[in-house]
Amino acid sequence: MRFFARHFFPYTCAFIFLFLLASCVSLPKVQSQEEEDALFAPDTYIPQKFEWLPVTEGIERFDFLKDSVAYTVVKINLKQTELDLVPYPNKKESGARQVQDFAMEHGCTIAFNTLPFTGDIPPKLMGVHYAEGIFYSSCIERYSSLLFYTQDDGSLRAKISETQDEAEVLNADFAFGGFFAVLVKGQVQEFKHFSYEARLGAGLSADGGTLFIMLVRSGGAFHGLSYPQCARIFLAMGCTDALEFDGGHSAELFVKDQSIRGTSLTRKQAAMLGFKKRSL
Repeated sequence: MRFFARHFFPYTCAFIFLFLLASCVSLPKVQSQEEEDALFAPDTYIPQKFEWLPVTEGIERFDFLKDSVAYTVVKINLKQTELDLVPYPNKKESGARQVQDFAMEHGCTIAFNTLPFTGDIPPKLMGVHYAEGIFYSSCIERYSSLLFYTQDDGSLRAKISETQDEAEVLNADFAFGGFFAVLVKGQVQEFKHFSYEARLGAGLSADGGTLFIMLVRSGGAFHGLSYPQCARIFLAMGCTDALEFDGGHSAELFVKDQSIRGTSLTRKQAAMLGFKKRSL
């Protein structure tokens, strides 16, 4: 055993590294929106029609797989009065844990990660996380936010803001920070840098009553998507506004007993959001 470890283990590691490297999709470096548009035709990542499949009442799912692009979207009807929002951290829980464990413990049909965070113990959240009248993490103005308001009938209405403004957050019942808004009032936003990664984002209908959560996969046969490409998908689904949460290895979407990850790696999260059916 020691002989194998000493003589063959380095070669085994090198082989695995080269295999993984060769199996990943490589893309030319893109430096402008024009270059991206020339490299990727819209029909390579946007379907002609979104075929939604039921998950449970008021929640539907769509899966896209074509060539080197793969993503999953869940569509949530926020107008249903029996839907509860479950934030993490909350008054009873904090720290890093798996999205799947959080979802199953709370009986969530849908759950996903939100904010980026540091590796400190306890982890430090980077951006606003506001729930139950408490700021669990403060605003970072240059980043975007997803806000929720409880209606008189008990249903939810949502809003995506380009910034994290404390006064605006205090007028909401819940606020969850993201990175940048990629779609604003129907307009795809411009970015100076183009990268193709695993993504986790949220889109919203004009009336704030339908929420779309999209996870984009990356690694192996899949190359991920850029911010503008995600924005165009949200726009094609009927969204007027959209933002991106923490992506890469953090991207994880739980859908009715199934955990879908942006990459092959498993990572614990410090900020999450779930939806579950209200107990009668």
